[in-house]
Amino acid sequence: MNPLKPKTTTRKFYNKWCYKINLKCKSASIFRVMDIETILQIHNTNKDPDGIGAICRALIIHDKSLYAKRVEGKCLDIYTNSEEIYRDLVSKLSSIIKNLFEPSVESLSLLSGKNILAKKYPHDRYRHKVFLYPHKLANDTVAKQSYIKWLETQNPRIHISEKTKEWFIKTNWNWDRRYLYVEDEKTLLLLKLRNSEVVGSIYNYVIPINT
Repeated sequence: MNPLKPKTTTRKFYNKWCYKINLKCKSASIFRVMDIETILQIHNTNKDPDGIGAICRALIIHDKSLYAKRVEGKCLDIYTNSEEIYRDLVSKLSSIIKNLFEPSVESLSLLSGKNILAKKYPHDRYRHKVFLYPHKLANDTVAKQSYIKWLETQNPRIHISEKTKEWFIKTNWNWDRRYLYVEDEKTLLLLKLRNSEVVGSIYNYVIPINT
C-alpha cells in the first residue's frame, strides 16, 4: 500500500466517482489518442520511465465501465467507485502516485446524489451551492440586471459575490460557470421559481455527525 496519506473525498468527482488516483506521467497525453490495448502493443516494456506500461497493465484487467481516465497536463487521473479497483491500482502504481482521494467509511453513504461534505456551512449559514447559467439569457442585459437586482433583495438568504454579479451580466457563453449560496429549501424553491432557466447544478452541504 502506498504510504501517501489519502485526502478525504468531500464530493463526487464529476458528480459520479468517489475515488481518485492522481498519477505522475510525463507522456499522459498518449491516453487521449490511444486505448490501453494499442498502447501496450507499441510500448517498450523494457523501458518504462513514465510508467505508461505499468499503468496499462494495471488497468487492462479491470472492466472499463468501472473506471474513467482523464489527462491533466503531465498527470493521469483515474476515477472509480470500486474500492477493489482503487486498492489494486494503489498497490501496483505506488511509485508514480502523486495524490489519492477516497471517502471515509462514515461519509461514503453521504456521497449519494449531489452532496458536498463539509465541517461547517459556508458563512455558517448556507445549505446549498447553486451554479448559474448566464448563457440562458445571452445578450439580454436588461433581463440579467433585473435578475441580479432581485437576488440582491433576497440578501442574506441568498449570497452572491460582486465578482459573480459582474460575471453573470457580462457572460454570454456556457463556460466557467460560477455559483451563489442559498440558505434553505424554502429559499431554493423561490430561486427556482424566479428564473428556472438560469439555475444550473445544485449541491447540498452535508455535515457528518462525527465532524
